[in-house]
Amino acid sequence: MKLDNIRLLVTRFEECYTFYRKTLGLTCTWGEPDSAYASFALNENDTIALFKREFMAEAVGTGDLPVKAQSQDQFAIILRVEDLGQTAADLQAKGADVTPVTEQSEWGIATAHLRDPEGNLIELMMSLPKEKWHKSLADEDWKYHQSPVTIRESTKQDLPFMEEMLYQSVYIHEGEERPDPTILEIRGIGLFLSEWGRKGDRGWIAVAGEKPVGAIWMRRMNSETKTYGYVDDSVPVVSGLAVLTEYRGEGIGKILVETLVDKARQEGSAALSLSVDPRNPARLLYEKYGFQKVGEEGTSWTMKADL
Repeated sequence: MKLDNIRLLVTRFEECYTFYRKTLGLTCTWGEPDSAYASFALNENDTIALFKREFMAEAVGTGDLPVKAQSQDQFAIILRVEDLGQTAADLQAKGADVTPVTEQSEWGIATAHLRDPEGNLIELMMSLPKEKWHKSLADEDWKYHQSPVTIRESTKQDLPFMEEMLYQSVYIHEGEERPDPTILEIRGIGLFLSEWGRKGDRGWIAVAGEKPVGAIWMRRMNSETKTYGYVDDSVPVVSGLAVLTEYRGEGIGKILVETLVDKARQEGSAALSLSVDPRNPARLLYEKYGFQKVGEEGTSWTMKADL
């Protein structure tokens, strides 16, 4: 399991929304001043959320208590788990008092609750498939998460753009000069794209309007074609990911990674690997999708994710 967010359970929702949005200057990723729930990004990975206290009280069975009573919870630790039913069962077997799993279509999640020895509230949660979402939630999700791009599979005609993206993906630490494009002629880098179209080569292009703005691709490698990120012949290597400078910060990289991971899983791959400079902010994105360090080569980490 992993920490999903710290959720503050508030009675003055609109005032709190204004405080976190305007006073602290946090970016709102979901919700409005008149909503019941809102989330704010602290950084690329961490979220703080607001939730009307009476809704959580209803969920955990304390709704009959006065809203401002000390016995009403004022915050909750939210833990996202892969298999809610199994996690709840495992905790119950260890003696924890866990509430029954409840599907909440209006929020798009299934939840169960427990408390630590001090009585602090912990919510275990798991996302529901979108077909189980209430229509109102699906409409809200579209408003906040409509994609800035469409994704299509790459073709050989995209090779010049993919070469540019490979060049853009070469990480340059702050203060360093960007190398000449001839760096792609270095064998270890060129192998990420050379002779594109071999069996196992798969790529996707992010398109804004009709303009390609980002790309991601993976390759199967062997002892003769292997380069940075290679683990073994059975594991495809994420060989390139980049987005044009003017389109960065819009979540396009995340969309591309999600596309590749989903396609690899659908096609039966048991794992993926890649190489990344540990100083590269992209490493944090990869870690969100389960990539973990399994080795080092030069200044780069080799990372692997089981699917």
